[in-house]
Amino acid sequence: MLAQGTPDKLVCAAAIANEAILVAVDGDMKQLTHRYGTAPQHARFKSLHLIRIGCNGPMAVARAEQAMELLEAEWLFTQAKPSRRMWVDISNHYIKTHR
Repeated sequence: MLAQGTPDKLVCAAAIANEAILVAVDGDMKQLTHRYGTAPQHARFKSLHLIRIGCNGPMAVARAEQAMELLEAEWLFTQAKPSRRMWVDISNHYIKTHR
């Protein structure tokens, strides 16, 4: 378990090392994964599995419940090839996957 306030880069690295899906309620996490996960020269987090929730508390719980079937399907899709990562954005108005 990481302490509250741990830098995002360490949180991402810990998720990758533990083969975990990072569930983030953090607006900065999307920029971090874009910056370090998609550009070939910055592929440090290209294997990070991420569910980014961009809603507030009560709405986040409801939206995550609504997305559960999609999340399970995306996880199964991801597991078919080792090079794929799971990346889902959940907001008040949309649920989006990045493949």
